[in-house]
Amino acid sequence: MKFAIIGTSSAAARHARAINHIRGSHVVAVCGSSKEHTDSFAKKYHITKSYTNVDRLYQNEKPDAVIIANIPSKHYSAIVKAAEYVKILIVEKPIVVTNKEVKLVKKLVKTKKCSISVVYQKRYSKTYRLLRNRVARNITNINYLNLSFSEYRRPPYFAGHRSWLKNWKSSGGGVLMQQGIHWINMLGSLFDYDFEIKSAKASFDNGLETEDSVAVSLLAKKHITCNLFFTRASTTHLTNLCVYGKGFTYEIEGSRFTKRIPRNTLPAINAILNRVLLKFILVTNFGLTEYRKFLTDVISKNTNKLTSVFLEDALKDILLINKIYE
Repeated sequence: MKFAIIGTSSAAARHARAINHIRGSHVVAVCGSSKEHTDSFAKKYHITKSYTNVDRLYQNEKPDAVIIANIPSKHYSAIVKAAEYVKILIVEKPIVVTNKEVKLVKKLVKTKKCSISVVYQKRYSKTYRLLRNRVARNITNINYLNLSFSEYRRPPYFAGHRSWLKNWKSSGGGVLMQQGIHWINMLGSLFDYDFEIKSAKASFDNGLETEDSVAVSLLAKKHITCNLFFTRASTTHLTNLCVYGKGFTYEIEGSRFTKRIPRNTLPAINAILNRVLLKFILVTNFGLTEYRKFLTDVISKNTNKLTSVFLEDALKDILLINKIYE
């Protein structure tokens, strides 16, 4: 399958590397706003053609599928343009940033008869599968969930070509929309997006236009309290998720999943060794393998007929996040 990539972000780079590991697929061209930067990207990832004019890319290269990985506020216009030329579209999260665009995407899929798949690579991780199995099996017994998420972003991160991240119109939001959306998607898939928003408070500690910390209280399935905290301002805050229910506690710390065992039932040395090993696993989780699994799934599902992957959930994510922001 011939792929084209729109954008030269770090996400675009992950796609370029992943496609190189999928038999029968390759990237024929990349399109970016800066010729110098796009040419450099193409050279680095062994892509033959680079463009700054997207129409010329589609007309000259005639790709089978396109990956849209540019600035979120430009996703919708890129989707509309791509739908004129190709039937298989793959879009980085967030798919769009406004509720109006959510409605327009739904209409576009029907009128253009194309498939739009949204990148949620963490749904292919062992962590997600384990959590989903546990939650699905104990859904009626769960009464409380606590999520604490941190992905530290230093002030220099928002400079240069990343300056759009601190602009609400360009990014659609801060830590919740850009980093926390993966967890919102994961929780939404676990609880069928059956949420009532009880409260939400945001913090702008770094003086950015977009929030860099947000605390949210949700009620899932009308009986499960979900307290969520997202931050990109803390250097010491740990990411962890705990699910409490009748007779059990499940926990994710970082990218790993464990069933909590009382500390006094394990020899101290084994506990230390297990912790060291699992810390190492954190480095390798949610990487190229998950991107490759996602892309392979999209290709296989679109071989005989057009099938979107994660589209409905991705659109629900935007509606839920925007409701939280309200």
